[in-house]
Amino acid sequence: MCAQRFTSGSETTGTTSAIHLGHGVASLVAARKLRFLHITDVHLDMDYAQGEESNCVAPPCCRKGSIHQQGVNPTGGSWRPARSYGENQCDTPAALLQSALDAAQQLHPDFIVWGGDTAPHATASEQVAVTQGDSLEMLVNRQRQSVLDSLGNATAIFTAAFPHIPVLPSLGDMDHVPTSTDPGPPRNAWLLDAATRWWAQWLPEQSLDSLKWGGYYEVKLPGSELHVVVLNTEVCHVQNFHSFVDGGHAAREQLAWLEGVLLRARLARESCLITGHIPPGVWGGCWGNYSSAYQELVSRYTDVVAGQLYGHQHSGSFRMLRHPPDPTNPAFGVAYVTPSLTPYKDQHPSFRLYELAGKPYVRLSAAHCPWPDTLIGPILCPVHRVAEP
Repeated sequence: MCAQRFTSGSETTGTTSAIHLGHGVASLVAARKLRFLHITDVHLDMDYAQGEESNCVAPPCCRKGSIHQQGVNPTGGSWRPARSYGENQCDTPAALLQSALDAAQQLHPDFIVWGGDTAPHATASEQVAVTQGDSLEMLVNRQRQSVLDSLGNATAIFTAAFPHIPVLPSLGDMDHVPTSTDPGPPRNAWLLDAATRWWAQWLPEQSLDSLKWGGYYEVKLPGSELHVVVLNTEVCHVQNFHSFVDGGHAAREQLAWLEGVLLRARLARESCLITGHIPPGVWGGCWGNYSSAYQELVSRYTDVVAGQLYGHQHSGSFRMLRHPPDPTNPAFGVAYVTPSLTPYKDQHPSFRLYELAGKPYVRLSAAHCPWPDTLIGPILCPVHRVAEP
């Protein structure tokens, strides 16, 4: 497979060529161009074990104790041993994340947007643990530790790969315990306190305050006119019952904060890149009232919003945003959905490299970088150029 390069509203075929980007932040800022990596849905599985069964009864597989659908292999070993760079019924091994970032280094991004869902998918093993006599408290603590192990190790891998550029992370539904359940402060402090501590190396103090309180933040990139706005989309997730119990208070609070960020950027004649985990719009995963309110808000700041990036779906797509959200109304913007890094459920592990250009930053284009069909070696990142911005 080749990667694709595209811009809003156009998509044509082209020829395959290698990508050669960037000569340092200073020259890119002077030219009013910024290039950044968007990598999301990492689902880093610290229990991934090479050689374990990769076609098991209860995916995700490739973990110790994974059992093949035909049962135990009478000859010993696995029916289909897991390879070092991952399998299509398994979450991401550390080698796969490392390989992705090694390839991304050759693309010379100016900053990185690290999307949510860093924790691995859950299996039926949690239910088994309860039947084996573990208490609910023990189960929750074990699940939380699994999430923190993935977040902490992923943070270390990103830090080692890109020690000199900003990395701007967000949280997803799989990063909460139980999955898709964010009760808000102080009951989510186990997660937000750890995230704030680990990500303090990349964020200013005021960003850390809002991250620790609500899981969202905004940061202005040094030497540029671009603000990156990171949302906590669990406040609108249809599977997060807490977002309904509180009457949508957390969602309204975040939207009010977002409007303040956009207004200040407009007054300063600067731009905002909005990112989060669950996309707005039809089939996005955010309940209708929030999605409509979000689209109404963004529609009033099209002169400020340079781009909108999301994940969660695992496959690449985009959302045409309209207000009111009716297909007969003209679109005012596009929310891009980047495919996942995890190969789980037959995905090609992917990330994207975006470019912002203009003043304010209004033109968004991307290079899409997927793995080949077989996960047998480190990634090489060809780029299929489709259109220029």
